[in-house]
Amino acid sequence: VDSTSVTLHDGTVLPVGLVVWATGVGPAKLTRALPFDKNSSGRLDIDEYLRVRQDGCPVNNVYAIGDCAGTLPALAAVANQQGKYLAARLNALRETQVAGAEAKPFVYRHLGSLAALGSGRAVMDLKHAPPMRGLTAFLLWRSAYFTMLGTLRSRFYVVVNWASAFLFGRDITFILEREYLRQVESHEPERRRANDDRR
Repeated sequence: VDSTSVTLHDGTVLPVGLVVWATGVGPAKLTRALPFDKNSSGRLDIDEYLRVRQDGCPVNNVYAIGDCAGTLPALAAVANQQGKYLAARLNALRETQVAGAEAKPFVYRHLGSLAALGSGRAVMDLKHAPPMRGLTAFLLWRSAYFTMLGTLRSRFYVVVNWASAFLFGRDITFILEREYLRQVESHEPERRRANDDRR
């Protein structure tokens, strides 16, 4: 992708005026490299206790939560509930010292949806509240987000970020890693040849 075109794997060059990336996220290299079963989206296959599977069987004492695992959406709310469940499960295992100790399976409870739309606007659809939009929903989104941050450092960072965005506007620059830049530069001659061949 450059400022005027997108080059496909087969060498096809598509001229563009604007590129919007809207493909979602996929599993990380580490997740793909692990020797455990994966689901159709490439995420780790887990059982109802969040244990990873290998050859269709759960692996004792190996758990996966969050974006890398399962079939639930890759959302903070899912990872948050999985984290609380797993912490309680590990504490219970430590206390009983029995790997097969009685445990309830993990059940995700969808509490609703909040989405910030920028410029002090948001939409909110919670399970036990009427839908909202606008500034009120935005303030509720901010308060919900802020209260879920675990450390004082994280809260401080977020407040500074919000304040600077309010005062100076959002900073949408992206700092590229050296490895990414190296990969892009190594493909530059191929892309130029493909462009020349098309002309």
